[in-house]
Amino acid sequence: MLKSLVGALCAGFVLVGDALAHQPTVAQYRIVIAGGADVTGMNALDVIVIVPDRSLMEHIGDTLLRWEAPGKVGPWLATDWKLLDPVTWELKLRKGVKFQDGEDFTTKTVKFFYDTMNGPKTVAPSKTHHTFVKQVQIVDDHTVRIITKSPYPVAPNQLALGHMMPQEYVKKVGLDGYRPRPTGTGDYRFNEQVMDDHLTLEAFDGFWGGPQKIKTIIYRPIKEDAARGAALMTGEIDLALDIQPEMIPTFESNPKVQIKQVLSGRTFIIILNELDPKLPTAMREVREAISIAIDRESLDTNILQGAGDAAAWLRRKTNGFNPDLKPVPYDPGRVKRFPAEAGYQNGLEVILDAPDGNYNKDKEMAEAIAGQREKAGFRGTVKTNDWGLLTRHISSHQVGAMTLVGWGDTNGDPEARNRLAVQSGATWSHTKDPKLDDLFARMPREMDPDKRKALLFEQQDYTRTTFLMVYVVQMGIIVGAPQKLDWYQPRLDERYCFFNVQRGWCEIMAQMLSGRRILSTCGASGIGRATAELFAEEGACVAVVDVNADAAADVAHKLNGVSFAADVSREADVEVAVNGAAEALGGLDGPVNSAGVSFRYTVRDAPIERLRRVLDINLTGPFSVCHFAIPFLACDEKSTIVNVSSGTALRAVGGRSGYMAAQSGLIVFTKSPPQELGPKIRVNVYCPGLVDTPLFRSNLAVLSMIESTCKGVALERVCAIDEMAQTIHFLTSDQSSFVTGSMFMAEGGGKHAMM
Repeated sequence: MLKSLVGALCAGFVLVGDALAHQPTVAQYRIVIAGGADVTGMNALDVIVIVPDRSLMEHIGDTLLRWEAPGKVGPWLATDWKLLDPVTWELKLRKGVKFQDGEDFTTKTVKFFYDTMNGPKTVAPSKTHHTFVKQVQIVDDHTVRIITKSPYPVAPNQLALGHMMPQEYVKKVGLDGYRPRPTGTGDYRFNEQVMDDHLTLEAFDGFWGGPQKIKTIIYRPIKEDAARGAALMTGEIDLALDIQPEMIPTFESNPKVQIKQVLSGRTFIIILNELDPKLPTAMREVREAISIAIDRESLDTNILQGAGDAAAWLRRKTNGFNPDLKPVPYDPGRVKRFPAEAGYQNGLEVILDAPDGNYNKDKEMAEAIAGQREKAGFRGTVKTNDWGLLTRHISSHQVGAMTLVGWGDTNGDPEARNRLAVQSGATWSHTKDPKLDDLFARMPREMDPDKRKALLFEQQDYTRTTFLMVYVVQMGIIVGAPQKLDWYQPRLDERYCFFNVQRGWCEIMAQMLSGRRILSTCGASGIGRATAELFAEEGACVAVVDVNADAAADVAHKLNGVSFAADVSREADVEVAVNGAAEALGGLDGPVNSAGVSFRYTVRDAPIERLRRVLDINLTGPFSVCHFAIPFLACDEKSTIVNVSSGTALRAVGGRSGYMAAQSGLIVFTKSPPQELGPKIRVNVYCPGLVDTPLFRSNLAVLSMIESTCKGVALERVCAIDEMAQTIHFLTSDQSSFVTGSMFMAEGGGKHAMM
């Protein structure tokens, strides 16, 4: 029996099974992930948008942009991007980035990547993601322009799929040499892969984002569901993907493990082969019969135990989804007439190809579909395949009439799915339809969102009448993890990104804010930033909200969090930021409202518009954040709201009446929510004196007053910004569990200090 997970981690090592026990070097911190399928492509050429390949590859090779959250692309190797004209995207590249072999990352790297990927001699499964690029123009070492073949509104999505390759290394070893020994600019190096056994990644200390505390990531394909679950229960692995729904009660009864669930961005789809005229699925009537023979609600209830959702198309939040479109109704009585009407007097036999272990309950789903078809008068069997073999058969068009797969919509747009799996001649397409091809030719070039949405509606209407594929059930993601792994949250795009965790587990287990999901306004500077940094160090997942989008993105990257640009005085900005943070972090445990501006005017001289601006930011802003955040709060002992006001609000200071009105209003506002929200959400306000922030340092008038001000403070100094963050930490942590509706003063023993 393996040693317990917690004991091994705190001792500084983890054993990971007999297959790996022979390794001579064991990292101090290690995470072992197990899924139901093996990795099929672990380099920029062969990686496909399928778990586990894409998630693991993102640790080795960086992309120009990266998905911060499902449907939200953000900066990565490119820190900024903009559209200069309908076909020209200009990107500013991050400086100081090096590949794991020491080669510099520059604009020449970007040009080499796209020239290579789109070269006539390059044969690669991922090539289709990059064919939208016509040419790459180098402006300087860190400015590049990507010219598309035609207007392409989803180009940023595709820029998140290109893993940069080192030019000199590839030229030296060739593409065939790069494939088995890939290198990139990511935070982990490729170590080794033993097919059907394990893949190992080791931390790259020269990573531009900083060193990693988790030193080793190991992925193990454990294809038997029961074996994968048992490995988690015994501590042999640390994260079990694709937990079977019927196993949930067993895990929930074990105090050492926990189950985390989210609705997936992936949908079970049946590809219907209409390319081969000899197959029955070449006939529209047969395709319709197959579709109406499937009871989608029953499959979700009985196979996925309600963890999924009956599908009408892709997921409901996919760009262009028609909300009026409902799943195809189950009609077994009607379907029994179709074989004879279609000329199959002796009945119809259709084999269903399916994976075994790549998706949660994929084999069981295929067998249940076959059973429903049999009740409707079809004959046929299920032919299960290893995932790698099945994908090769699909891409080479060697499958039969029906193939069960999972189509993902991780970027919130159907463009990639249409281009890869539906358009005539595409890698996974088994359809040839001129009308669809015409729609697909127009969609990517349409820059007007409303017109593009109309084209997507037209696609859905057309495919509903032609039955070119069968949309079955949107999947559910069920993951098992140790109880101490509170910070891990599954994402609907199925990515597991452990470069987002830059702390060792032994440290995390002792942290008071482990797993908390915190939103910090004005999080890119001053008090908000110091708070976000401290919370991240304490194990919290942080959403940085700031009016400065670039600064927010930089801070969030350093903290392995997410960022949102928002002016808190604007209700629409706040709603988008809070909703986005809740989706990205899997919920919220509380906001810290530290956004605020100063106001130094007398009542007589004050510009009224400026006064309104101060009130909107300092008072209405926190109110709006609370308004939109409260529905997402967990409503348990972890839920807290901290508002940041000022000690100035409680005394008479000439020339500060507008500022004092806003800040004192925030204090009074804080008293009310605890009465409305009950015992599960604590709300407090912190009122500091002078705080040594960058804004404070930039104000020469204030700096000139420091000496005289400090004479009136018992501690004879102003508050350090880290001290303020510690106080906010206290108000957020369990140490202040009996504190709510309270005003917390910290003025260093000033003459006007109040408790």
